[in-house]
Parts: sequence; C-alpha cells; structure tokens
Amino acid sequence: MASLLLSASLSLLLLLPLLTLLLFSGRRRKGNAARKLPPGPNTLPIIGNLHQLGRSLLHNSLWELSKQHGPVMRLKLGQVPVVVVSSAGSAEQVLRTHDLGCCSRPRTISAAKLSFGGSDVAFAPYGSHWRHLRKVCVAELFTTKKITSFRPVREEEVQRTMESIRSGAPNSVVVNLSEELLSLAANITCRTAFGGRCHDGFQRIAKECQAIFASFFVADYFAMLGWVDVIRGTQARLRDVFLRLDAFYRRLVDDHLDPRRRRSDDDGEDTLDALLRLQNDDNNITDAHIKGVLMNIFVAGSL
Repeated sequence: MASLLLSASLSLLLLLPLLTLLLFSGRRRKGNAARKLPPGPNTLPIIGNLHQLGRSLLHNSLWELSKQHGPVMRLKLGQVPVVVVSSAGSAEQVLRTHDLGCCSRPRTISAAKLSFGGSDVAFAPYGSHWRHLRKVCVAELFTTKKITSFRPVREEEVQRTMESIRSGAPNSVVVNLSEELLSLAANITCRTAFGGRCHDGFQRIAKECQAIFASFFVADYFAMLGWVDVIRGTQARLRDVFLRLDAFYRRLVDDHLDPRRRRSDDDGEDTLDALLRLQNDDNNITDAHIKGVLMNIFVAGSL
C-alpha cells in the first residue's frame, strides 16, 4: 500500500508542472492582439471549447454556436486556435480573397504520417512542391483522355458486379448490395491505378487507413500530451497501418518495375506506370511522392 501511495504521489508531482504550464498557455491574450480576434464563446483552461462540441454531431454543434457568435467565429480546441466560417459571403472571402492564407489543410499526426510527410496532393502544405505535383497529376493522371481510356474497365467491373448481385439470394440483396458496391469501387481503383484486381486484404487495409485518419490524437490538440496517445495505443495503431501501407506500395512498385512482368497488348498505362515514367523524367518526383499520390487514390477511390 505504501508503495502505491508513493507512486501516486510521484506521478502527481510530475504532472503538476505540466498542468500548470498548460493552464497558463490556455489563457487568452490581452491587449491589441486579442481585440483583433473574431467573436466566440468563452474558453475553459486547457481544453478550450472542446466541451462544447460533444453534445451533438460536429456540424450541428458549430451551427448552434454560430447562431450566438456570428458567421465568423473563434474557437480554441485544446491549444489549437480555430476560425469557423458559416455563411456564403464569409466563405467566399476565405476561398477567394484570402485563398493563399487558407488553402493548406491542418497538419495532423495521422495525415503527416500516412502522406509520407505531406508528399501527396491532398495533405501537402501549399507551396512550390504542391503546385508542381498537382500540375503533374492534372496533366498526366486525371486528364479526360486518361479517364476515358479506363471506360472499358469500369464497364466490365459494373457488369461483373451486376451479375454477382443477381446471383445472390433474394433476402440478402440489400446486404449484399452495400458490400458489392464497395467491392466495385475497390476493383475499379485497383485496375485503373495498379493494373490488377484487388486482393482479399485490400479493402481491410483501406478501411483501417480511413479509420486511423478519423481517430482522435490527443497530441493534435495538446502537443505536450503526446504520451497519452502512446498509452492509449493510437500511436502503435498508426505505426502498424503505416507499415502495412508502405509494404503494400513497395510491393506494387516492385511488381511494376519487374522486367518479367506479364502484360497483354491490350493493357494500357495504369496510374502507377505513369508515375514511374514521370519519375524517370523528373528528379523532383521521389518515391515518397509516388506513395503519397497512391495513398490519395487508394483511400479516396476505394471507400
């Protein structure tokens, strides 16, 4: 019992300085800087306004708060300052007049890890690297000609899915329909991006990747409490998903670079073929960029 009390006392002594620091860092700034901020609800020490977002769905909570504080509203989520825009006129100001200042996505722990440090298009910070990669994708990967060339693949997969649905038992059509549609999206993605149909674990990896993107990481809002994510197991889960995705990408790249790879005369250039071709011509496109773009296609196109 004495050892337990001693351990608890030591833990409390270690936490007190940290909690004190968080308390003072969470206070509002006084003076001219504070007066320039948009209106918003009062914040609590340490957690800010997080307690006001859990009463209903997130967009409903924000809408209710905006009714009280206006279409441009200031919040604080832990240690992260946030501005919420909820009117058409304000959104136009953000997306047009202040586009350069607002076009980068927040850098979260999961996005930074799974995008290989922002080497993709969806999560990369705005800048010269993002502009270059976007230009490459628009000019080479997502052109009308490229999308049209994959039409036979889409039609074949839709036909295969329809036959599978028709062959199912009548009482299970509704259940099977959802699964078949997910499988359809995954197979179209695999064939157009990677040149082959999905293996059994493809959708499972994609679902885990999407789930970790949506997971709550304490360190995203309280930078000094990253150890909580370690204790909760979210860091280990993120690392596991990343390693599995990285191995998946590496296997795809190795298969495409294999000189013994079998291809028929009707096989066109898939997305990974195009990325590897572009890498040979452009030293600015690295393996991380290829994996980042594959992640965008892999997650967005299969779920």
